[in-house]
Amino acid sequence: MNRCDEACLATDDGAARVGRLRRAWRTAAVGAAIALCWVFGVLSAACSRGGARRLLRWWTALYTRATGARFTATGERRPGAALLLANHVSSLDAMAVLATRPAVAVARRELADHPFLGRLSRNAGTIFVDQGSLAGVRALVEAITAELRSGNSVVVFPEGRVRCLPPGGDFRPSAVQAALDAGAPVVPVALWWELPGGRVTPRATWIGTEPLARSLRRITEARGLVMRIAALDALEPRGGRTELARRAHRAVADAAPPVPGTCAAHRTGLQEVGP
Repeated sequence: MNRCDEACLATDDGAARVGRLRRAWRTAAVGAAIALCWVFGVLSAACSRGGARRLLRWWTALYTRATGARFTATGERRPGAALLLANHVSSLDAMAVLATRPAVAVARRELADHPFLGRLSRNAGTIFVDQGSLAGVRALVEAITAELRSGNSVVVFPEGRVRCLPPGGDFRPSAVQAALDAGAPVVPVALWWELPGGRVTPRATWIGTEPLARSLRRITEARGLVMRIAALDALEPRGGRTELARRAHRAVADAAPPVPGTCAAHRTGLQEVGP
């Protein structure tokens, strides 16, 4: 079986590159967006929680647009709070989802201390998780439950790691318990990247063994790169959490389009890579 590593990224996906001037412009735009994140973080300290969340949404929209990639969101938009379970294919996933719909994000504890994004994330009420401890899992479920009961949707990436292509590995069921406790629906969200013409590509994937800047460069250099964000039919909060997580994963797997031949072996059960 092919490994989920640079061999997958080397797939000839036929992506065209933008010119040097456009690449330089995108690089400068990304730098400006990062600087604005610090400014937004300072402003968010004077805002309500709702105001800080709006600032975070605006910033994620600015940042993702600065990369030159485009994002299209389709599907489930029912009113009320929902637990969004999405597969994880790139470093831009959470930003893309937040830029296209209001939600509270779940992120690793390390993000809270990030020099640029940390303050804005904290003030916006991002739920930080301490992985690897039972106490951390319990605190995560309680925090998600509280947000859902307050009427706020929450987006979780239950694979825990970035994968090369959808649908990735199994969905961990712990977060689903929060939906059951709050009586909130579970909305599976399928994410994938396409080139012009609709061909699926792993180009935006962040392999954890490489610098993050290299992954970002592959995005900013590509012409016509698009992330598809497909919110699927909601699953009612019934039954066991493990089965509900499996149903969400199956829905994502069924919605994900065919993958490039070199990476086809990863259609299910990808090797775990990245943070």
